[in-house]
Amino acid sequence: MAAGQLIPAEVVRELMSHPGALFHRLLTDPAGHLVEYTPKLYRPKVGVDRFIRARHQTCAMPCCSHPSRSCDIDHATAWPLGESTGTNLAPLDRRHHRYKHATKAEVSIEKDGTTTVKTRWGQTYVTKPEPLDEPPF
Repeated sequence: MAAGQLIPAEVVRELMSHPGALFHRLLTDPAGHLVEYTPKLYRPKVGVDRFIRARHQTCAMPCCSHPSRSCDIDHATAWPLGESTGTNLAPLDRRHHRYKHATKAEVSIEKDGTTTVKTRWGQTYVTKPEPLDEPPF
């Protein structure tokens, strides 16, 4: 592609739908000189994704039993400020994922997977991942 050419959103969405798609953020000034290069990934690597889904067998929101295998993996702290790591990722079913963003609920995740959700009304909910009885894969 030519320098300065924008990729339409629908093309980016299509590219991101392919497993293993890798994006690098290249920020340039108006003259085309590289100002910033962000090699960190938005989508977690396969091993991190499996870890998150194994740790949380269901959606991380309180009282939700939606299986993690069909949840979105969501950043507690929005990417790129929050990295795609185990202490910033949790599975949320689509309804809860939308709820989190629509209401600006605050989510934090501890090293052991304990997830704390603070609503805009000041309510705080804590969920802990269930212990594994057997490997989920």
